[in-house]
Amino acid sequence: MKDGWKRPFQYVPHGDTYELYSLGRDGKPGGKGIDADIDLRGNESSEVQPTLYQFVFEMESVKGLVNGSIVAGFFTFLIALLPTLRRDAKPEHWTSLILKLFITVVVCTIMAGWMAILDIPSGH
Repeated sequence: MKDGWKRPFQYVPHGDTYELYSLGRDGKPGGKGIDADIDLRGNESSEVQPTLYQFVFEMESVKGLVNGSIVAGFFTFLIALLPTLRRDAKPEHWTSLILKLFITVVVCTIMAGWMAILDIPSGH
């Protein structure tokens, strides 16, 4: 019998009982998130949740959202930058650019967060 990662379950006898578990996605003892060991005695939590790093950088369903947010933020920043690139740009134009950049980063971060939250599989 194999776990979800096609590796054999770990079996440790303890007298009349035994311990049966999977080493998780990474195949190593311990770990966090989806790399954590999965105890098969029936008293584990209902679902293993990924860490923030795993969620953002390793889950295929979220990579598109993150990449799309980065591209959208980059183009939004370029649009905000264009009026400031004039030869006669004054210091107040640069202040405006910095404010626009800050607002762009904040809004893109909030939108990426909401898109990620809405994309979390509910298990239903």
